[in-house]
Amino acid sequence: MRGDRQDQQKKLSDEQLVLNAQSDKTAIGELIARYICTVEFLAKKYGAEVHEDLVQEGLMGLLGAVRTYREDKNAKFSTYATKCIKNKIISSVHRNALLSGGEEADLEAILGGGGTVPEEVVVEREELNELCLLYTSPSPRDVEESR
Repeated sequence: MRGDRQDQQKKLSDEQLVLNAQSDKTAIGELIARYICTVEFLAKKYGAEVHEDLVQEGLMGLLGAVRTYREDKNAKFSTYATKCIKNKIISSVHRNALLSGGEEADLEAILGGGGTVPEEVVVEREELNELCLLYTSPSPRDVEESR
């Protein structure tokens, strides 16, 4: 059953998956699978030394894009998502530069203008981990069906 739903998700456009993502976590999983190469490319481009952290930041940017995408703005989801991923990674690089550069900076400057609350970052990371586990781990029923 789960495999059938994933097969159906693969046939949908990104925009359709974003609409489905409100009620179906496998749609988000499919979007992660489609955009992981973009995330990894951008993470490597902007900071090879903290690659894994930037991949996680990029995936949080993708989840943000899924939550905030508006089809009525006449932009393809791929364009919007790539911009959100890139912005999240660059913000993280700048935040890390401020922290490691020894410069004193207030919390608002470190967090990119106050748009991100630390608690929201933790919640986003937990949601991302749950979604990745959901999409990549077979359910017990899937394991039984594959035998």
